Amino acid sequence: MELIIALATDDGNKLTNGHFGDALYFDIYRLNSQEYTFLYRISNSTKEENEHNHSHGEDKKASSIGSLLKKHQVKILVGKVFGPNLKKMKKQFVAVFSSDSDIKKTLTKLTENYEKIVEEWEKGENRNFLKL
Repeated sequence: MELIIALATDDGNKLTNGHFGDALYFDIYRLNSQEYTFLYRISNSTKEENEHNHSHGEDKKASSIGSLLKKHQVKILVGKVFGPNLKKMKKQFVAVFSSDSDIKKTLTKLTENYEKIVEEWEKGENRNFLKL
């Protein structure tokens, strides 16, 4: 099984310091138990809309980000900080809090913890977030 993951970033090297949904970009990777592969970067097209029309924790913000990432078959969200929408997002995704800002180090940790991530994904709507 391979997982498609989205990392919240503003520069492609570090995870954003803000909330996951406020990142400028989502870098999309394929992850398995041995390696990760960069696929592409998508702009957070919901960012500007959400800044003007919605506040943190609103259903519309969670829905627009969730829809954007589902189109790309993302299952795992990776960031340093998640906002109040985490409760809503975990029904569709596994949210992984990274203790390290460096994307390459984070990807290595994700690979090392692949089985734990899959186990959490398989819990369905009862899944929890993970801290790495």
